[in-house]
Amino acid sequence: MIEYVHRQYGPWHVMFLVLGLGVFGVTAVCGVRGQMSGSVAVSLVLVGGIFFLAAAVLAYLEVRGDGDRLAVRFGPLPLFGTSIPYDAMESVERARTSMLYGFGMQGLPWLFLALNIRGSDAVQIRLKRRLGIWRAKMVFVGTDDAENLVEFLRGKMGQ
Repeated sequence: MIEYVHRQYGPWHVMFLVLGLGVFGVTAVCGVRGQMSGSVAVSLVLVGGIFFLAAAVLAYLEVRGDGDRLAVRFGPLPLFGTSIPYDAMESVERARTSMLYGFGMQGLPWLFLALNIRGSDAVQIRLKRRLGIWRAKMVFVGTDDAENLVEFLRGKMGQ
């Protein structure tokens, strides 16, 4: 049963769509004029495809309370994300992320994992044990709904 769902949209997908269209446009114009070799055209089409893929992955960050865990996924193409069981959470609190954390999914193995798509408001989740391939002890979840997410997680941890 889904008990909490929040999507935060970021500006990144628009930038990647514009870049992808620009690369495809340059490839088409130069290809029609005969000013580009086939291998260069194929390379540019691949680069444009990568921009479109990035746009499909980084349109929003969805935070979802599902059953026994918190799921955090980028979308609409959910290639990247994580899930955290409520019983693995030690504490939660509002936090602010630094520009050094950047945007997207990043972190330092054994220290922290940060998932953010826009802004610096976040929820810091301290874990009782290290989880996932990052083996992180802290997870920062960027959100523009930090108060409600903290309240929801504290309620789940109290059960």
